Amino acid sequence: MEKTKNMTEALIGIIIGIVVGAALKDKVLPAKPSDGVGTPSPEAREMASKEIERLRERLKAQDQRVEELNSRLQQSKREARSLEGDHDDIEEELDQTKKQLRRLKEEHTTALCDLAEYKEACELLNKELQELK
Repeated sequence: MEKTKNMTEALIGIIIGIVVGAALKDKVLPAKPSDGVGTPSPEAREMASKEIERLRERLKAQDQRVEELNSRLQQSKREARSLEGDHDDIEEELDQTKKQLRRLKEEHTTALCDLAEYKEACELLNKELQELK
């Protein structure tokens, strides 16, 4: 009984496969030109040519957009290189200014020390002068 049931299910599966295969055959495989189904109608050709022309125009517009974007990219790269050069110049100028500031601070400190020494010397001289008077 089990064997008969399995055989029946197998036959039903095969029959369903044949029916579905026959139905899909015409949809999947192209029709033969001799039966007149495979040749496109003039309307279909016209629609296809309009669609092809529309796609060509769209492709042309996209190509122009790509060229424009590439041009802008190149311009941006040139500007970036220029800015990098400016940045390097500014950094170099900053380094020089820092060095000059350090030097001026050292000179200021030295001048303050010298001024304190001169002030002390003047005070001593003033005391001596007062003592002599």
